[in-house]
Amino acid sequence: MKLIHLAHRGEAQEFTKNLDLVAHSEINGLYLGEKIAVLISDEGIYNTLSKISLCLGKFKFDKILNFGIAGALDSKLEIDEIYQIRTSYSFGDKPEFKSFTSKTNSIIDCISTHERVLNLEFANKLSSFAKIVDRELWAVGFAAKQANIPFESYKLISDYAGKTDCFDIKNKALSFSEKLFSFYQKLEDIETPNYQYTPPISMSFTNKARYEKLITLAVNKYEYTEELILEKINTHEIINEKIREKAKVSILLNRIEEFINPINTKAKFALDQNFSIFTKIGAKVNYDKNLENKSFSLVMEINSQTNLDNLKRSIDLFNMSKHNQIWNGSFDV
Repeated sequence: MKLIHLAHRGEAQEFTKNLDLVAHSEINGLYLGEKIAVLISDEGIYNTLSKISLCLGKFKFDKILNFGIAGALDSKLEIDEIYQIRTSYSFGDKPEFKSFTSKTNSIIDCISTHERVLNLEFANKLSSFAKIVDRELWAVGFAAKQANIPFESYKLISDYAGKTDCFDIKNKALSFSEKLFSFYQKLEDIETPNYQYTPPISMSFTNKARYEKLITLAVNKYEYTEELILEKINTHEIINEKIREKAKVSILLNRIEEFINPINTKAKFALDQNFSIFTKIGAKVNYDKNLENKSFSLVMEINSQTNLDNLKRSIDLFNMSKHNQIWNGSFDV
């Protein structure tokens, strides 16, 4: 079994979302599959060494694959490119004596630091040892050496060390994760979907598949081009919204759904309004989003008499007649 290691959940989101994995009940950040596992260690040499050593003590792995973003110490390296690493060094107050080398034809080395590289003076000092800097790889090499198993490392260049605002990097986490996961698929020769349509904003593989399906339905229904559909739902307005990328994706997909079937959208809105008597007290209402079955279920955590009284009151006040009318096509009741 292979162990894929990443430092941050942002980088790892496409791996945990698209691989068939189950979260381990005891080790936080470990996700297990039949032939592969993903470990999210958190940032830093000590966190990484601790987490990987724990996993290697509990499970038998034959290889560690390290993926993640890193800073360039050489201006000849390109932003958004992925480089395989040959040797990992470490730098605390001074360079560590030990280094760890993976089996590769690459000539790119990486140095792991105990602190973030926040100024050019520190970056220039590190550039004497390697072309790339990160905060975890040396620990990966150390743990692999102790367990006598090989490791490989692939670094996506996010910025030139000592120059970039870390907040910007955080906002690009989904894009970085998509690039790393796509690279992993090619590395492992995993077939990737060949989408006909390209989303106008960055989104996960799961949402890309949903986008493809929705645009295909819209094109077939109205015989419009993808560009015309995106224009009609005011995609430019969504892109310029000062909200998180995840929220933009949700709005975009919902607008395409509404464009395809405005009647269903109105029905769902009316149902949600009618169910608000339950949602306002913390209950979750589950119903058929395809609107083929009018039954619904309620889920609510009861931890006090007040919760129970609120639920009883809401059930008594719920307008079942209005619910039935919505299902019969009367949305403005």
